[in-house]
Amino acid sequence: MYLKILLFIVFSITIFSDEMYKPKSLEEQLYLEKIRKKEFILSLQKSEVTESIINGTNLNKIILELFEDYLNLNVKVEKSDWNKAYLDFKNGKSDAIGLITRRPERKSFTEFSKKIFGEDLYLVSRKEKIVSKDDLKGKPIFIYKNDSSLPQLHNFFKRENISNEIIEVDDIMDHLDGIVLSSGLYANGQPFKIKIGYIPDTSIGVSKEYAPLIPILNNALSEKYEEKIDNYLINKKLSIQRSNFKNKLTEIEKDYLKKVEKITVGLESDSTLSRYSKKNKNFTGIIPNILKKSSQVMDIEYKNFGTTQYEWNELYKKFLDKKIQVLPTSLFNSNFNQYLFSDVIYSLKVFLVTNKKTNNQLIGVLKNSVYEDIAKMFFFPEQIITFSSNKNLLLALQKLEIDGLVTSEINEFDENHFETEELSTIPIVLAFQKEDDILRGIFNKALESLGNSELENIITRSHREENKEIFIEKQKIKILFKIFIAGLILALITIFTLIYKFLSEKNISRTLRRDFLTNLPNRVLFNEFCQFNQKNKGTAIFIDLNNFKQVNDKFSHKFGDQVLIEVAKILKEIFGDEFTFRISGDEFYSFLLDKDYKIKLAKLKLKTMRSKILINYNISFSLGYYLKSENESLEDAFKYAGMAMREAKLKKEYFVVEASPELIALKTRELKIKEILNDSIKNELYLVFQPKVNALNPEIIVGAEALCRWENEELGFISPTEFISLAEDLKIIHSIDFKIAEETIKTLKEWIENNKISKDFRLSFNLSMQTFDRDDIVSTIEFFLNKYGVSGKNLEIEITESTLSTNISKTLEKLKYLKELDISIALDDFTAGYSTTALLPVLPIDIVKFDKSLIDLFENNRKKGTIIYKTLIKMTKDLNLTTVAEGIELKEQYLFLKKEKIDIIQGYYFGKPVKKDFFNKY
Repeated sequence: MYLKILLFIVFSITIFSDEMYKPKSLEEQLYLEKIRKKEFILSLQKSEVTESIINGTNLNKIILELFEDYLNLNVKVEKSDWNKAYLDFKNGKSDAIGLITRRPERKSFTEFSKKIFGEDLYLVSRKEKIVSKDDLKGKPIFIYKNDSSLPQLHNFFKRENISNEIIEVDDIMDHLDGIVLSSGLYANGQPFKIKIGYIPDTSIGVSKEYAPLIPILNNALSEKYEEKIDNYLINKKLSIQRSNFKNKLTEIEKDYLKKVEKITVGLESDSTLSRYSKKNKNFTGIIPNILKKSSQVMDIEYKNFGTTQYEWNELYKKFLDKKIQVLPTSLFNSNFNQYLFSDVIYSLKVFLVTNKKTNNQLIGVLKNSVYEDIAKMFFFPEQIITFSSNKNLLLALQKLEIDGLVTSEINEFDENHFETEELSTIPIVLAFQKEDDILRGIFNKALESLGNSELENIITRSHREENKEIFIEKQKIKILFKIFIAGLILALITIFTLIYKFLSEKNISRTLRRDFLTNLPNRVLFNEFCQFNQKNKGTAIFIDLNNFKQVNDKFSHKFGDQVLIEVAKILKEIFGDEFTFRISGDEFYSFLLDKDYKIKLAKLKLKTMRSKILINYNISFSLGYYLKSENESLEDAFKYAGMAMREAKLKKEYFVVEASPELIALKTRELKIKEILNDSIKNELYLVFQPKVNALNPEIIVGAEALCRWENEELGFISPTEFISLAEDLKIIHSIDFKIAEETIKTLKEWIENNKISKDFRLSFNLSMQTFDRDDIVSTIEFFLNKYGVSGKNLEIEITESTLSTNISKTLEKLKYLKELDISIALDDFTAGYSTTALLPVLPIDIVKFDKSLIDLFENNRKKGTIIYKTLIKMTKDLNLTTVAEGIELKEQYLFLKKEKIDIIQGYYFGKPVKKDFFNKY
């Protein structure tokens, strides 16, 4: 064995050059030697996309080089159109295929390499200007014959409520002047395209016989060929854009470009649209990135004027002196009326930033900027003050010489001290000198050649770069701040200790023991009160203000302070000063020694209802109280009062709640459940199963639903209605859902192996909205299926209508992938909500489960309930969806649903949930 390894190392060192793949193990080396002795047939697609030569190569050449030169295989190439190449590979006539999407139906005969590139589905045109669905009306769509993406095109038509003629052709590249259905690979670089959906990633495919070749291929891609393919696609996109651009140019414009070497541009060094990076020594941001891309298309260089430290007014003067040819500005800027403008390249939001402590009387703007013009639209001339530089403008704001400013840069303003309001959206253009009309026309054609989607990509990438820089800068500040705090902490402790001693000696502890705003005793005095009054019997009261935060946010802290002073005044009048405390923010404690607490609470309600200040700002109380005995601590009494206050808070108005023994027990139980829930998921939660029966023949069990139960040694049985909502609050509901999913799939495997179920039997489980919103939901379900070797065809996942209220496009994509695993999808708790009903025709679901509330309506109002249920059954059946009624507990309910031809029944009338002895029970 050791001799073999030594020979392998020596052989690898002497044989393999830098231009050939180096095996990572002896097994790889032996396998490569084995397959090099055979002829390896590689199918390549012969098309304009794969054959186009860019910088001396194309996609087919790169893939052939990987197999033939890098892996040193004995390759025989078969080039043909896609249909023939694919069929040859599928039928075993070839051993590999150059580019293939990872569709589920191909897994039976294909081993896929790692992703080469992701794929989206587009409607594309070289000449037809398509930006929205309205541009598609009445125009034919060309697609490949037998294109497997045709259903997605039909879904797009249905989703957008449009209808177009579809024409099948042999090669869509012959019809690019029209509108074609294309993957991202074919759409690469084209100016006009609309994304309509997703298709699986593209990989290199090999036959099952060559499965051991996949890790070798993946290594080769990572080492060398991913980068080669990426560079080719980037250069191809640029080549197409340049070709489209040159085709648009007039002879005069072509001559102009031949004579011009550089174009002088003025860029701000620190603005929303452009920034100078000292680290990279270049300009970044939306404008520099658009100029860089357009310069690549035009094959001409942009040169920034002068140094990197120019502000707007300096650049503006240089532009007036014609030392700058191109200057970013806005169509709203009145100073540029005599100049030429490019097409709009970006829409910039402009904000009013104001100091919360002031009243918006004086507004600062940068002189000669578009912000000055925007300010004139909203403020009187005497309110506007102009500044020559951003530095002076910000300095004036800090010194309160102005109350606010108009700007597009709001990230640097602390929201605790400044308010922002969006004023307008301004179109950003490039200004050209009057004599540069030809240059302006050339730039507009370069923009048109890039296309809207490319401009959007540039803008998105620029925002991402900016956010990354901001994040890094914030991290640096945090680190420096921590170092600063660590260095000063000992000194601060010493200083505060000396101050405290000094204040104590000077007998001014009253200042520290009372709230400076309301003059009520604060937490310090409350702690002392608790220390010396534990045996007192009385009423502990916990008060919290409703809508107080909105007052601070909307009107400023000045008005919030008025509210607090008014509240303190009322509390002193009702409860007295001695045992009433302001604990923090808008929270107050009181302790009543007398027994007439009900009278005082009634007086408190009356006082607040008559207070003009509280009425004006819509302030009310949420109040909880607890009747303390002599044997209880004050800390516990106020803790219980706090429980009652939070219960009162749920009422969202003035409300008083007593901390009764039942409420305390309930809230204590909730706290205990929260404390142990996470650790109990693995060992204490278990599944029960409720049967689903054929409505026409209820003796036939067609499926079951897996439901979660919890039994705890200390708390006993804990209902799902108790712990599910708490798990959602704690953000751990996914752990429960994943446990249910795995246990369900594991149980399903046992039933299949023991021949307990029919081929059409489906076992279902629920996924919460939080869990379904996770990025790993599909991969986790697929992992469980693979772990237990179970197909998805006997599995059903139930989602609720609320799941569709988040990111609908991502939700649909996840549902699509689950469907590709043969899993059935059920819409649970359906109540005919308008938004969900409207989505039913396009949702990739199989089953609709009617909520129990619908059958309850039938019980309460037979006539209305019958009409609603009949209508919903007919609607869902018209959509070819299976119907399930849940919560059926009575015979007459079942007979009604059977008559209305519901498909499946679930409920206590046919069976309660039981453990794994499901089939012994039923």
